Amino acid sequence: MKKRLRLDVQSDGMDGAVGRFARELISSGEVDRVFFPQFDESGVAVYGTLVGCAEDLSAPASLVPYINGNKGREAGMGVPKNGGRRTAVFVRPCEARAIVELSKLMQAYRDSMLLVTCDCPGTLTLDEYKRFREEHPEAREGVDGFYEPFRRGERHDGYTVRECCTFCESLAHPESDIRLLLVGAPDGAVVVEAATEAGEQALAKMAMENSVDVDETVRERFAESQRECHAEMESHWDERVKSVEDFMELVQHCRRCYNCRAECPICYCRECVFQTATFEVSQEAFGRRADQFCVVKMPPDTLVFHLTRMNHMVTSCVSCGQCTEACPQKIPVGKIFSAVGRRVQEVFEYRAGADPADELPQAVFREDELEPR
Repeated sequence: MKKRLRLDVQSDGMDGAVGRFARELISSGEVDRVFFPQFDESGVAVYGTLVGCAEDLSAPASLVPYINGNKGREAGMGVPKNGGRRTAVFVRPCEARAIVELSKLMQAYRDSMLLVTCDCPGTLTLDEYKRFREEHPEAREGVDGFYEPFRRGERHDGYTVRECCTFCESLAHPESDIRLLLVGAPDGAVVVEAATEAGEQALAKMAMENSVDVDETVRERFAESQRECHAEMESHWDERVKSVEDFMELVQHCRRCYNCRAECPICYCRECVFQTATFEVSQEAFGRRADQFCVVKMPPDTLVFHLTRMNHMVTSCVSCGQCTEACPQKIPVGKIFSAVGRRVQEVFEYRAGADPADELPQAVFREDELEPR
């Protein structure tokens, strides 16, 4: 059985307790730095921070139910290749999936990280988060209350989580070094589990309370409900999108602002083909198109943009939903990409972000991989 220890939350709340744990990781010498979400000076906005001194991790916000971007990409950007130093990275499951995929794409260094993930009940849209903070000016009170029903495998019924969160695999990532277990955890505690040898070594130096267990029945019930939601979503989209015309209807309001691409953790290209001469169109060329076709839709090539982006990263879509959050036209980009991504990944018997040992489909050739099943 994996080692599970109790992290007491009575003295400083859940977020404060996780922050204390992160500071102890630095002080113990097991890690040299910590990547950790913290509040800014306002005490409301949350940002990823790379921390080298334990005392500078003073405004912990790893469990605040809002993320302004997939911090898996930010961790990949901020954690250098292992040169004898290691960084503890605290992220949510979808962000951990992004780290796994980015490491395969040589955009992150998983070997340089002590990966710490938590059970996640889902996060709020910005508008919902603003309402959450207005109703709970004290962050500790709000966070602890938000997670209370989650221990029973339920979500807080006073707030609506983002749509992609409703079918996310929300339990702590199985390939983490350390997992923070909340579903099925006893009241007043976060259960800290060492999931790898590196995690066990780190916990061995922690001054933590005695072993504790979680209710596995509650965890399995919650996991099953998430799987059912995912299957329901996929069934809906199987019916909704059956042709290119159906897809065009979904993205017909696209302004090609590139927000979805900018927020996607998997779109990492330094130069996007859509912002090169390939897609630059002069006024004269637009005039010729108008003469030929009579009508030219502006902005042009919106369908080509979505299909090209999907072609680039559909096997690596981790279903974090940040694209939907970023879209000013409210196009359900996350559901579209997640549904199509799951279909494509099934063809190659691959799950994005699940297992670091699984090779990218683009890097492996099997003679029968596209044969009808």
